[in-house]
Amino acid sequence: MPKTINPFLVTDQSKLGKFHIKAMLITGMGVLSDGYGLSSVAVILPIILTSLGGEVTGITTSFLSAAPLMGMIVGSLLFGYLGNSGRKKYYGIDVTLMTIATLLSAVSTNIWFLIITRFFFGIGAGADYVLSPTILGEHCNAKDRGKLMSAGFGLSWTMGAIFAVLVAMACAALGLSSELTWRITLGVGALPAASVIYLRRDLPETPRFLARVQGNTQEAAEVVAVETNQNTAKLNVKQDYQSVRYYLQREKAAIIKASLLWFLADIAGYSTELYGPSLIAKGLGLSSTSFSLLTHVLFSIPSAILAVFLIDTLGRNKLQALGAFLAGFALIGFSMLGTSAGVMIQFIMFGAFSFFDNLGPGSVVQAGITGIEIASTKARSIVQAITVTAGRCGAILTAFVFPSLFKYFGETASMWFLIAILFILTIASIVLLPEAKNRSLEDCAQEVIGQEEPLIKTL
Repeated sequence: MPKTINPFLVTDQSKLGKFHIKAMLITGMGVLSDGYGLSSVAVILPIILTSLGGEVTGITTSFLSAAPLMGMIVGSLLFGYLGNSGRKKYYGIDVTLMTIATLLSAVSTNIWFLIITRFFFGIGAGADYVLSPTILGEHCNAKDRGKLMSAGFGLSWTMGAIFAVLVAMACAALGLSSELTWRITLGVGALPAASVIYLRRDLPETPRFLARVQGNTQEAAEVVAVETNQNTAKLNVKQDYQSVRYYLQREKAAIIKASLLWFLADIAGYSTELYGPSLIAKGLGLSSTSFSLLTHVLFSIPSAILAVFLIDTLGRNKLQALGAFLAGFALIGFSMLGTSAGVMIQFIMFGAFSFFDNLGPGSVVQAGITGIEIASTKARSIVQAITVTAGRCGAILTAFVFPSLFKYFGETASMWFLIAILFILTIASIVLLPEAKNRSLEDCAQEVIGQEEPLIKTL
């Protein structure tokens, strides 16, 4: 095999700096908006259905939950293809779509109009799931790429979910009507997306795309200088003239593995995220807002923060496998103890599931890291789109299957279904997930540049 070298050594060996933090915050806002959007509907689902019609376990509810996920498939595939002609070129369109669709959803007059607006919200979110991780990943240094992406996407999603709960609780505390509450809660979701529309257009194109895809080494060198806070005279990286199809064929096995991992992770994660506040909370005698707030603040946030510190030391493979395994055992405890152990103990067991699921899959494959690290620059946005689509397929499946399982077979059977998925995910993570900690993107993807001379000259 040809020698694989690192054409962006100066970027990968740079220290964590202001540029990296800024890029993380700007890219993470889209995922925060997605976390807000999906969680807000889950929290206020009962009052939406009271206002517009339907039942929690009905088919319209499944469509309402699945609509943004279906839109994400469209958005990810479309912008995955477009992103191959420029990451920055289409950046900002994603959050603009999310902003407009969110505002329209807040003025819905019937359930199907709401479903349609949620679908278009999903198109923007799907675009963001491709563009944001690709851009952040290509800007990161090797040592901190895991923690930056885990914080930017895994932690940001949870922060968005908490924001949604707080808005809903604030509306209730102010004594607003149920209808006004759900409309305001949905509408406020436009704020985080709208806040970064301008900033995203100002974020520079990635040097990897500029040099390897466009052959613009001069501009790439200028961006590297900004990333690393040093003067750069010349970046000696050859343009890649291979076809995208060549890389998709070469990386086919890795793409299938990453897609399967995200598919399984979303089945387990979205089952409880979409229906926990309405179905599981009811069994515990808690309101949807209290259940969601307590779960995220006490368990999801601490685990997301812990993941930021572990992902570049323990590694992606071990962190995800350990998280999925312990999440499965926590659900066993939740299911077997039942209400006989008391509401507090049962809630703690469910919280433990949320903690470990977010620590592992939620901070690794669901944070969009894997698709970025397995793909060559020329095909990276398309590979990311494929893995995102696989994850959304798992989430869509759970949107339709989980409420039916709950309705016809009860909570215990539903939990054992998720337990089985989590243990399959544990084994799959050990066997299929490549370890990428502290490795350059080029090394992870075995992207051969065919260049042996010093790659960068500094003034």
